[in-house]
Amino acid sequence: MPIPKKLTSPSGKPLLRVGLMLAIAMGLVVGFFYVAIQSTVKGTEFCPQTFQTRDFSYNRFPGTKLRLTSTRLSTPSAVIGTPVLQHLKTMGNTRWDVIDVSEGTMRDQRSPTILIKMVQITGPDGVKFWENWSTKNPSLAAAFWPIVQTAAVQATYFCIPDLMRKASDATDVNDLINSCEQILSEAKSILESNS
Repeated sequence: MPIPKKLTSPSGKPLLRVGLMLAIAMGLVVGFFYVAIQSTVKGTEFCPQTFQTRDFSYNRFPGTKLRLTSTRLSTPSAVIGTPVLQHLKTMGNTRWDVIDVSEGTMRDQRSPTILIKMVQITGPDGVKFWENWSTKNPSLAAAFWPIVQTAAVQATYFCIPDLMRKASDATDVNDLINSCEQILSEAKSILESNS
C-alpha cells in the first residue's frame, strides 16, 4: 500500500500549518476587537456646585480595574441656562458625581440623573420650564436654586422632585424656604440612617 503524500497548499506549505496560522490570526483580530470594545469606559459627570457636566472616558482591561489609558475629560458645560445659574452660590471644593457610565454593552445611570432630567423639562411651547419659572419668579428662584444646589452637594438627589413640586406651587418666599428646608432635612436624615 503506497504512503499518501502530505496535502499541501499551492505555495507548497502543508495545509494544516496554513489553517493553524489563519485560525491564530483570526483569533487575534477577534480578541483585539473584543478588548477594544469591552475595555472602553465612558460616561458623564455632574458638578453639584456649578451645575455643569463633562464627559469622561478611559480604557481598562476587561473584567479588571487595570487601566490601559489615563482618563480623558471634556470641557465642562452648563446643563441649564442663566435664569437658573445666576442664583447658585459660589462654592469651593468642586466635586464631580457620575450621571451615567457605560462599559462595553453595560450602562448604568446614577442619582444626579434626577436633577438633570428635572431641570431640562420643557413645557408645551418647547421652552425649558424651570428657566421660564425662574425668569417669571425671580425672588422665589433666588431662594429656591441655592436649596436645590445644597441638595445636590449633600448627594440627596432623591428629594429634588419634592423640592420642585413645592417650588412650582409656591407663591411666598418664606413658605417655600421653610417647606424646602424641611424636605432637605428629612432627606439628609434618611441618607445618614442608610450609611
